Amino acid sequence: MGKKKDNRKQTLLFEQIEKNEEARKYVSDVLSFRKEKTKINDWRGVIAVPPGSILDSIIGQFYQNTNIPLEIPFFLIFHILSGYLLSNDVILEDQRGEIILPDFWTVILASSGAGKTWSFKSIRNALSKEIENIEFDGTGIVSSAAFIKKLSQQGKGLWIRDEFLQFLNSIQSNGPMSEIKDYLLRIYDNEKITRETKKDTYTINEPALTILGFNVTDTFTENIPVDNLIDGFAQRFGYCIADKDPNRNFLDYPIWSFDPAGLDQKWNKIVSNIHKKYKCSSESQYAFIKAFRSLYKSNIDESFYRRIFWRANKYALVYHIIREKVNNILDEEDYAWAARALSMHIEDAGRLLAAAGMSELEKIIIRGEKSYHQLIQKGEKPTIRRIMQNVRSISNMSIARFVWAHIDKSVKT
Repeated sequence: MGKKKDNRKQTLLFEQIEKNEEARKYVSDVLSFRKEKTKINDWRGVIAVPPGSILDSIIGQFYQNTNIPLEIPFFLIFHILSGYLLSNDVILEDQRGEIILPDFWTVILASSGAGKTWSFKSIRNALSKEIENIEFDGTGIVSSAAFIKKLSQQGKGLWIRDEFLQFLNSIQSNGPMSEIKDYLLRIYDNEKITRETKKDTYTINEPALTILGFNVTDTFTENIPVDNLIDGFAQRFGYCIADKDPNRNFLDYPIWSFDPAGLDQKWNKIVSNIHKKYKCSSESQYAFIKAFRSLYKSNIDESFYRRIFWRANKYALVYHIIREKVNNILDEEDYAWAARALSMHIEDAGRLLAAAGMSELEKIIIRGEKSYHQLIQKGEKPTIRRIMQNVRSISNMSIARFVWAHIDKSVKT
């Protein structure tokens, strides 16, 4: 009954828009503006790649030899190095004397088939066989008990998780994985975890996981409520939207390639100079404060922004190491590079919050546009009826006509 009421409201809404030229123009202009804002001609992350670094070498290969969104190898490298640092008990002491572990929690949103698994294996195999030892294998975990057992065997490391929204939903339900959310909150704060069973008692002191989740962009934005994104747990993740590069058509890259030559030597040089403890210079606090104030976007909640920016210390540490600095003191330059990486998280947090809170009208039109382009790619002729068949939320011809009119305008412009 509730669904029928919603459909009736949608129908009335579209009928009003269809009759009212001013309203129709307003909605169309807003959606066109949103679309223009998401176009990327040159990769935005190039400003966050130090020239001559191992990051530069790997990103350059992905750009030349694949059409994979470059955010994927970019953040993979940070998480691989983070997992290595965690496994080797590397710590950072900040300006106040507090100890920070170099763990990152990130969710990358990309299209299906974006090459995340291929990217990880290519980079991992090129750098070092040791990286396999830092991986936390949580793929087959189906209960909180199994998670704790695995964590007791490996309390620090790199956890890469696909279909991340499905995982989030499972730990926020009342099922067998519900306790994992509480455990993850403790892991985020590196607090001791104890679990007693009839047979065993598990104790994990100072657990730390660097987590990299992947999800299809549309699936995530269309199905996660904005309330879930701004709660305390979701804010602990940095989000990255890895858009396709319009300048790198997939037809130009029938086979992806990656040359590992020399990368293992770069990696070995980097890790051979790693210290067990790093500190922050007095000037780095100034750099932190300056970046904190300059990068703020008004469409991001304060607590969300503060959690994004807390990663500045961790990014600065990784940049210090990637840039092959042999001392153990983080300086202003390290934090300047960190701010560039954080700017991507800040930009995408705004986009994600907007998409999750997007009106149903906008979502329907975006689905219609997606259906239109899919038909073109298949060599089929798009029609108003074909799009109506493909998009279930277009429940009547009035809605279909409006969506078709918007697509027609978008294609012509």
